[in-house]
Amino acid sequence: MPKKEKIDSTVIVVDDRRILRDAISDVLKRAGFKVVAVANGVDALPFIIHDRRHTLILPAYRASLAIKKVRDQFETEHKASGHK
Repeated sequence: MPKKEKIDSTVIVVDDRRILRDAISDVLKRAGFKVVAVANGVDALPFIIHDRRHTLILPAYRASLAIKKVRDQFETEHKASGHK
């Protein structure tokens, strides 16, 4: 069987249910993705803020809160750097 090529992208899997987090992570790893699995959006924020090229997978009902926090952080950093 040919070896899967590593994909130059990290997927952050966010879910408080460990079994679901692990199952999604395993599938993505087998597909060649680098995976970071965390239990909540707060734990995901450092990864997202540090490098915005990540793909984020999380429960839909929590996604809007995480996206708002990332957007707020980006706007704060953007304003602090002198951009309009």
